Amino acid sequence: SSDLRTTGFSLIMRQLGPDTTKDVVEEACAAFGPVADVRVVSEPGTGRCLGLAYVEMEAMQGYSALLQRGAVEVGAATATVH
Repeated sequence: SSDLRTTGFSLIMRQLGPDTTKDVVEEACAAFGPVADVRVVSEPGTGRCLGLAYVEMEAMQGYSALLQRGAVEVGAATATVH
């Protein structure tokens, strides 16, 4: 399913590069804790990332660590975390 599995630990990542994939976002976030789900917002037709992803962390620890960090290297871009 394309729906996020909601745990209550949802984050938004912005300023992602156009070639960003779900796997790259998940790998970057997994350094902070287990990732429940990632949804990259892509342009219809091309599949290129529109600079935004929704991330669902499995636990409060990973969620808090990402929020406190505020920015994370994702591929060639530095994404902001909200």
